[in-house]
Amino acid sequence: MTHAASGDVSADVLRATRAWSDEAWVGAVESLRGRGWLEGIEGKDTFHFTEWGAERRQAIEHATDELAAAPYDALGEQGCADLRALVRPWSKLFAAELG
Repeated sequence: MTHAASGDVSADVLRATRAWSDEAWVGAVESLRGRGWLEGIEGKDTFHFTEWGAERRQAIEHATDELAAAPYDALGEQGCADLRALVRPWSKLFAAELG
């Protein structure tokens, strides 16, 4: 939901790749709207973060990055480059199929 609100990934792609029902999606949008995270057209996929919602998402993303850093630190710069090279063909394939 927050990827759609930020514009990172379209709502259609998110619903399809995560098998959200229309009812569940609308419920999640309304829940975040009720908590002050989102604003936009009620019941539609046209929504975006409020200033407060964007700040909260950024705080979560930062905490997630901090918590996920250990494996990448262990791989080191070259190991990370090798991993990216190995998975890049898959990434392109998935993006083409989902796009």
